[in-house]
Amino acid sequence: MAHVAGSVTRHRWRLRARLVVRRAVISTLALVAHLRRRPRVVPDPARLKEVLVVQLGLLGDVLLITPLLQLLRESLPADARITLVVPPVSLVVAQGNPHVDVVKAYDAFWADPSQNHRHAFRPRHLLASWHFIRAGRQVEYDLVINCWMMDQPLAPFLLSFLRSKAILGFDFPYSRSFYDVTAPFDPDRHISDNALGLFQSVSSPVGLATGRRLHYVIPAGIRTTAFDEYVREIGETYLIVSPFSSERAKEWDLANWATVLNAVGREYPQATMVVTGLAEARARSEALTSAVDVRVYNAVGQLTFAQFALLVKRAAGVVTTDSGAMHLASALDVPVFVLFSQIYDYRQYVPYRVLNDYSVVPVPCARCIFGCAEVLCMRHDASQVLERLLQLCRQLPSLGEPASTRN
Repeated sequence: MAHVAGSVTRHRWRLRARLVVRRAVISTLALVAHLRRRPRVVPDPARLKEVLVVQLGLLGDVLLITPLLQLLRESLPADARITLVVPPVSLVVAQGNPHVDVVKAYDAFWADPSQNHRHAFRPRHLLASWHFIRAGRQVEYDLVINCWMMDQPLAPFLLSFLRSKAILGFDFPYSRSFYDVTAPFDPDRHISDNALGLFQSVSSPVGLATGRRLHYVIPAGIRTTAFDEYVREIGETYLIVSPFSSERAKEWDLANWATVLNAVGREYPQATMVVTGLAEARARSEALTSAVDVRVYNAVGQLTFAQFALLVKRAAGVVTTDSGAMHLASALDVPVFVLFSQIYDYRQYVPYRVLNDYSVVPVPCARCIFGCAEVLCMRHDASQVLERLLQLCRQLPSLGEPASTRN
């Protein structure tokens, strides 16, 4: 108990130190923004010719703004140009989007509000920011839209140096002073619908159609000899299992994953459990698959994102944490089961308008953003998760008949 108490105390002091540094950075930037501020309004959408959309989040965050990109394309003049700026890691989900004319990479910080004060001021990020502003000033944008949905001021501060007629962003307390026009962020709406509402707040475009969805284009020519071999080994019937995340606070214990995968594999012996993830999770994935005694295939670190997307599209379903895999499944209309943490409001990130189920642990410390040393909100009970997952599996005809109903 003393060890746990000490760990919690150290974690609280780290959070307080981050908060002090963050407030100092924000105060300095807000003063600069106030001195440079000039009143401007968003031009008439019918007259917009150059629009810049910025999303500095990871893969899933970029997928979540694709309904906005579609709405922009439908609402702007036919000759308008839409430019999308994303981090280099997110290029794979942005390139090929039919609603975007130009995709650019900005190698700056990952816009996690708990890390901005450290990552944004590394030399390579400062240099990237300089090149971003210098290149961005070669075009005068009619409208700049910052889609980042957390109250962090560094991105809008940099955007204020571009040549633009107006900058639009969410009305968050720390970042509103950097925008010419703001829109409210509704915590009870899905992230994608908030992005749609951001543009709708200053225009009168097509309404929020119920058929609007996330969008990802699987590029042609991604099949290789090695990939075809993966497909043959996996077989035609399989579940994608993506247990890893960019944030450890979103991950479930590997022993619990092994328990669930073994049970699902025994219920559907004709199906392969395909474990996926980035290369840095390879060692942990090997530990997981070694504890699984049903049909399992370890594809962690073996596939490009496009190849992974093709596997997802052909899968019976996807089982994952709050990750890019969840949003990719939404974009491809594939059923998905999600184990949510609550470091963010999970209601805003649930799979977007696809057949889905998810598991949440009720905790009083939800929406902590930073995560905690104990990760209380990821202590899902394995038996309850298995029960709910099997309920979803019974709705997936491609998995075949469960073993329990054959006896």
